[in-house]
Amino acid sequence: VEMISEPVVVNPNVNIRFVSSVHDQIEIIDNLDMTEIFKETILLPYLEQIWKSLLISSGGLSVGVKLFPFLDFFGIEGLIGERYFSVFDADKDGILKLEEMQKGIKRIFNGSFDENVKLIFELFDFDGDGYINNEDIRTILSHVPLNNILESATLLSPKEGKYSKTGEGAALYLDRLQSQEELAHLIPKFMRGKEKINCIEFRELTESTSSTVFLCMFLL
Repeated sequence: VEMISEPVVVNPNVNIRFVSSVHDQIEIIDNLDMTEIFKETILLPYLEQIWKSLLISSGGLSVGVKLFPFLDFFGIEGLIGERYFSVFDADKDGILKLEEMQKGIKRIFNGSFDENVKLIFELFDFDGDGYINNEDIRTILSHVPLNNILESATLLSPKEGKYSKTGEGAALYLDRLQSQEELAHLIPKFMRGKEKINCIEFRELTESTSSTVFLCMFLL
């Protein structure tokens, strides 16, 4: 930890960098990556506050948060939201305990590339057998605004996706139709003729063949 009084420019080459004002000085923590300072003073207390507020929406249930308050708070509707809830729910008892929600959120916002790949793989892995196939990927991505995400990823159109609550009728249908056509080409290209793949293969294909399947979920 270095204490300085001059203005600081955050180095983009540092993976994770936390900057805060402390007594008119700047505290810099390089390669933060879930240090005890960050966890104990910022992330965990914040997530605990969220969890407690969701308990109220879960009917005062003292042991955990139910699905619908989770979906409503995080604004993730339908199958995508249900999959996130299921992946977070480690013991599969239908409620999120504080530790489960903390771990899940940390995986999203503070995970390494490998951790993010594993998380997204688990979202596709419906039956939890450690493998995913074409249909698993198609089912999940058919609920994602694929065209708009791909446009945003390539900086062609950084607009908000039309699959939100404010979506427009004809345009919404057209986007869904175009997305299905995109999926028909995207998934076989990504899978490279394999019937099913494990998480290690998913990572390898993401790096060597196409990152689109990964980005479609990562950019949600």
